[in-house]
Amino acid sequence: MIVGPGSQAVLNWQPSSDAHSGIAGYRIYVGADVNGKSDWFSAEPFVKTPPLEAGRYLVRLQALDQTGNSSDWVTVGTIVVE
Repeated sequence: MIVGPGSQAVLNWQPSSDAHSGIAGYRIYVGADVNGKSDWFSAEPFVKTPPLEAGRYLVRLQALDQTGNSSDWVTVGTIVVE
């Protein structure tokens, strides 16, 4: 995804599933670290970023189920701001 400086990016992804307890939501990381993690949380499979400065950002996700279990972090995309 390519956006202009100071723009917000709308991110969406394929929802996860959990047959036992259901998905509570997702932790989202947007930054340069290939192993980046964050406490930013969304109950839905989409978010709008804050305004971004020029650069390249990785989008990483971690799914959380209703009982507190979490998936591994996975990189699902890249945002280029130019």
